[in-house]
Amino acid sequence: MRTWADLDAAFTSGSVRNASDADLLEYLQLCSTAAMHNDRLDALTINRTITLNALLTQNFLRRENQATGKLTWVVIVLAILNVLGIGAQIWLSLRH
Repeated sequence: MRTWADLDAAFTSGSVRNASDADLLEYLQLCSTAAMHNDRLDALTINRTITLNALLTQNFLRRENQATGKLTWVVIVLAILNVLGIGAQIWLSLRH
């Protein structure tokens, strides 16, 4: 389980931007379950929670965009094959 020191170090060094989804979820759990008794730290925790959610969303969208890009190429290839098939049918029908 991550600690406040881990969370502070990740934000201070900027390594939070490259953290895995599992690490980000642990940081998020820490922010949402630890008791805070200081207004300044409450605001900092809220800002960090928003940042962690944004990073998780960014990672999700990156994975979805990669998958969508691959599927787009599959659809393009299938469309080209379809057009070639139609062309072959027309050519064969005109020959006979």
